[in-house]
Parts: sequence; structure tokens; C-alpha cells
Amino acid sequence: FEPLYVAMLRSRSLDWRSPASVNDLREQPLIVYPSTRPEFADEVIDMCMRAGFTPRVAIEAEDVVSCLAYVALGTAIAVVPESATKTVPDGVVFLPLTDAPPAPLYCAHLQDNSAPTLRLFVDYLDSRAP
Repeated sequence: FEPLYVAMLRSRSLDWRSPASVNDLREQPLIVYPSTRPEFADEVIDMCMRAGFTPRVAIEAEDVVSCLAYVALGTAIAVVPESATKTVPDGVVFLPLTDAPPAPLYCAHLQDNSAPTLRLFVDYLDSRAP
């Protein structure tokens, strides 16, 4: 599982308190991904609904890189998992989202792949699970 963050332009972050809360997303234009809407995008939307509001989805991006590019353009903000904070487009900052449930990590691989590096990676992911 990974903690969640709000990605936004540095200039917009001056009006926010850190850490941010899910309720801070209310009335904000939001970028969600992936646009095919499996898993993560739906989890972010459900998180907002559980907090009592329907998010204002401004853009549905194809992937996290596209999502962060839209954030860098100033189009909207986005909720991203911690791993996305390692890709930092110019001018984008990440505020921790404290009251959000952590995002699960998934790893798809061929069951009969016996590569030692794959086993180490899967073991690492398993060690991060609660």
C-alpha cells in the first residue's frame, strides 16, 4: 500500500495547508487516471464520494505521466500514489493527503516466470502489504 498525495502547481499550493485532507478536494478541478477507469481512478472518485461530495473531474488522463503533465500545465490538481512523487515535472509539488486510505499496489507477472529479480520484487511488494 502507498500513501496518497495531492499534485498541484507550486503557485497553487500557497493557498493550501499541508498536509491536505480529502475535503480540500471539494470544488477543485481534478485529473484522474487511467482514463479507462479501472482501479485507481475509481478509488479516488469513491474516496471523494465517501467524504460526501462528487469530485469535479476535469480531465481523464491516460496514465500517471500524462496526469502530471496536465498538472504542470496548471489544468487541475490530481491525487497520486507516493510512487508518482518520484516523477517531478517543473513547478509541481506534492502535498500529503492525510485522511485518505492508502492505494494498493498491484504487480502482474507470468506465473511461471522464475527470474530471481522478479521474486525479489514480489517479495518486496508483499513486505509492504499491511
